[in-house]
This record gives sequence, C-alpha cells and structure tokens, in this order.
Amino acid sequence: MAVLLTLIMWVILLALLVAFLGMAYSAALAARCVDPPGHGEEHYVETLDFWKIRLRRFPPAGGNGEPVLLVHGLNANGNNFTRPVGCSMVDWLAARGYDCWVIDVRGTRYTSPPEGRSRNEITIDDFVYYDIPAALEYIREKTGADRVHWVGHSLGGALLYMYVLAHGGDRIASGVTLGAPVTFEDAVRNVPLWLFELASRLPRFGGEMVRCLLPFARNIPPLAKAFPVNPANIHPRMSLADLYSMLDDPAPEVHRQILRWTRDGQITLRNGAVNITKDYPRINIPLFALFAAHDPFVSLTQADRFISDIQSKDKKMVVCGRAQGFFEDYNHCDLAFSVRGEEEIFQPIADWFAAHPCRSGSGKTDAAKPEPAEQGPMESDAPAAARPAPRRRARKTADAEEPVSENSSADENQDSNQADSAP
Repeated sequence: MAVLLTLIMWVILLALLVAFLGMAYSAALAARCVDPPGHGEEHYVETLDFWKIRLRRFPPAGGNGEPVLLVHGLNANGNNFTRPVGCSMVDWLAARGYDCWVIDVRGTRYTSPPEGRSRNEITIDDFVYYDIPAALEYIREKTGADRVHWVGHSLGGALLYMYVLAHGGDRIASGVTLGAPVTFEDAVRNVPLWLFELASRLPRFGGEMVRCLLPFARNIPPLAKAFPVNPANIHPRMSLADLYSMLDDPAPEVHRQILRWTRDGQITLRNGAVNITKDYPRINIPLFALFAAHDPFVSLTQADRFISDIQSKDKKMVVCGRAQGFFEDYNHCDLAFSVRGEEEIFQPIADWFAAHPCRSGSGKTDAAKPEPAEQGPMESDAPAAARPAPRRRARKTADAEEPVSENSSADENQDSNQADSAP
C-alpha cells in the first residue's frame, strides 16, 4: 500500500512538473512571437450583434486605391496575408495601388464578444450574416466604394460563396479564392479525428498545444497532418514567429458545424434554410479560383466540377503545381506565402482585379492599375459582366480604441507535403 501511494505521489509530481514546464515553454514562445508594431492601421468594427471585430488597413502609398477585403481561413487569423512583413500579399498589393483590408472574424484573439457572449457559441453563420456585412459596410463608409475585391484563403474563400448566395453579389467587384473547399469531406478525412475532438472539447488548450508543437511538426508525422504546407515552398523570410502568429484557437461550434455538414453531405446555413451546396450553380460573380496541386483538404475533381457548374461565365480555375508550370507543387497553406508568390500568385490576382475594376459613385477608388505580367501557367476565359442582386445593408459600424479581448483539368492525386503551418 505504501509503495502504491508513493507511486501515485510521484506520478502527480511528474504531471505537475510537465504542466509547469509546458506553461513556461508556452509563455516563452509567445513572448518571442509577438506581433510587429505598426504594421497596418487597426480599425475595430461593431457588428449588428455587438461583437467587436478587427480590420487592418494597408492603404496604397500613392493615395486612394480600389478596396480589397482579405478573409482568412479556419483556426487562423489575418496574419497569413500580412506575413512576412514587407513580403506579404497585402504589402505587395498595396505597393501596386490597392487599398487592402484584412479582417479578423469573431473568435480570433483580436476580437471581443459583448457581455454575456462567448467564442464557444460562434458559428459560420455568424461570419456570413454579421462579420462580413459589417466589414463591407465599414469599408464602404471609409472609402466610398460600393464594391470590393475579395481574396479568401481556405474557409475565407468558401465564405465568399456563402456570402454571395446569402446576400447577392452586388457588393463584390471580383472574387479570388485560394484553396477554398466546396465540401469539407476531404478536410475531415485527412485531419486526425483527435484534433477535431480536441478543438471541440478543449479549444484553448488545443490551440495552444498546436502552436507549441509547431517548431517540432516536421518530425512528428501525425501532427504534420494538421499543417498542410509544402516546406520547400515557404517564403524564405517566413519565420517561426510569423507562422506562430497565424494560428488561432479553434471555435468549437464551428468544428461541430463542419462535422455535421460532412455527415449530412451538404453545407447549410440558418438551420438548413439556406442550402449552399444546392445553390452553388447560382454563383454569378467574376471568380478566379486557385487550387494547390497537393491539397489534402480540397478534391481537385470536386473543384473542377464546381467551377464548371456555377452560372458565372467570367471564371477561371488554376491548379498550382509543377505539372502546370509552377515552381513547386503547392500545398494548402503556401498558396498565401510561397517562395515565388509574387509572380505565381500575387501578380495573377492583381491582373484579375485590373480586368474587373470597382466602380464607385464617389470616384474615390480610381486606383492606379498594375502592369499585367506574363502569367505562365494561367489561362483565362473572356470576361463577362456579373448579374447584380439585391443588396443587404449592414448596420453602421464604428471605430473603437481597442478591443476588449481565387479551367484547367485537374488530377485527383493529392499528396500531403505538410509541415509548419495551419489550415
């Protein structure tokens, strides 16, 4: 009996020591990976349901420019568009005359809920019906532009489809999606189930654990599946601190919602009243969809079918891989920050914007257009006008001093070159 009690005591002491060392390591890593000061103007916007979300503005050096809304993906934040500083997508676009606005949707560490509300109750419906409309209205008020360009990575691209089907496309001058899923079956199939369970049950712990394990992800194959990135295709100036800063805590109800969609075989909003999967063909905005050749989260066969089915005649699909003439076989995350991102991703996006200019009654957004560059592996359909739809007006939003807390045929073979980033 005494031996058993001694063993139990040592197990408890060992567990406490491991917990203490883990917290110390977490604190040291967080202190090392702080956000750089003064990168972008911070704007805090209140939604109709009183959440405060963050917009960061990266205005063009030459003055007024056409507005671009950049929307991040799942378990991430807007830093995947802003890092590495000086070489990021927003830095490149702003230097070429575009007025970039990067959103952090509710639940990221840069946002705060109203009293009595919690990040644990957040759903994707909230992004579609509250956060995005508030951001678009705020950008309209600040720039005078009735329409914006949209760049969405992963879930941020899927949110473009959901927004257009829920509200109409009259506020969108053009859309670009990067690795946007049209179903979530592949994501659920290729991410370890224990990660979904952890995200749903212990979101804070799960988020912190993934961030702490980031430096070791290359050497832990089960963990590497959570970081769908080609290590050979990460921008050379990308640091551990940059990658760390992109990861955010999961929102548990969002993960449960995705699991329900996978189980039901269709994406729905408002308790099934809005069937996104069924309504995909109604999408009728100018759409440029880029997909990674080796993306465990997106079936290229399904992506090709989706692009073929949507009503828009002004659409283009590009698969980013060596077989298509790219420098590397892209994976899910490096679509936003690749080695040759400027020529392979950023310039084609700017060319798409230039072919689909915003039109503002105020005249505030006549940006200097970038010179089209050689596009290499890209092919384009002739542009056609998108059909306007009724506009849903967002509630007027306000600044706050600080928060209280994008058709080529595709091959279905997909690899899992993954290492140090997040979906």
